[in-house]
Amino acid sequence: MDAQTCLKKLGYVGVLSFATVDGGENPQVRNISAIHYEPDSIYFL
Repeated sequence: MDAQTCLKKLGYVGVLSFATVDGGENPQVRNISAIHYEPDSIYFL
């Protein structure tokens, strides 16, 4: 799948959940409800 297709599919999603782990290996989850993209950047708000 190319980048344009990925960006188009992101437009169909209402809320995204991003998960990482912190320095103590504890999960950290953030919900993102707005995405803005430009030719060379992607912004999650």
